[in-house]
Amino acid sequence: MRGKHVLDRGETLVELLVAITILGMTVLAAIGGLTTSIMASDRHQKHAMAGVQVRAFAEAIQGFVVHNSGYLECAPVAPNGTVPHYQIYTPPSGFAAVVTGIAYWNPAGPFTPAPLPTAGPSPPPTTAGSFSGTCQNGGVQRLSLQVTVNGSTVTEQMDIYIRRPCLPGAPLCA
Repeated sequence: MRGKHVLDRGETLVELLVAITILGMTVLAAIGGLTTSIMASDRHQKHAMAGVQVRAFAEAIQGFVVHNSGYLECAPVAPNGTVPHYQIYTPPSGFAAVVTGIAYWNPAGPFTPAPLPTAGPSPPPTTAGSFSGTCQNGGVQRLSLQVTVNGSTVTEQMDIYIRRPCLPGAPLCA
């Protein structure tokens, strides 16, 4: 006579496959989340470093204009749209920095102020000046700077305004 051995019953193949599938999906989700986190952190670091470089670029141009009399009234634009006269900054390896455009202050041009955060109509345009691509000898330039992280699509851009330095004895300084 044989006794019943209910406790000796093992797991079936189907139960094992279901358990392995659930465990595999959990591990796959964890690895996917970790990969996404690492990629986002890398992109954020590249943006932060490019931001540092674009600010260093702006400060180099400021020093060039103020300390070296580097302001050029009608700086020439290269055929590719860059402004080589202000291309004075050499970024560290891994970055590319370029002046992507220039606009000149036209004191007699139309000016539309930014709308105020109040209700009602916007103020009408006045003749207080504007920026354009044509050199008007207004003494102020808007430079568009761009720093790109090599090997990626990460770029940081900044517009800076430079003015003709007021040197002692110059007619605009009197």
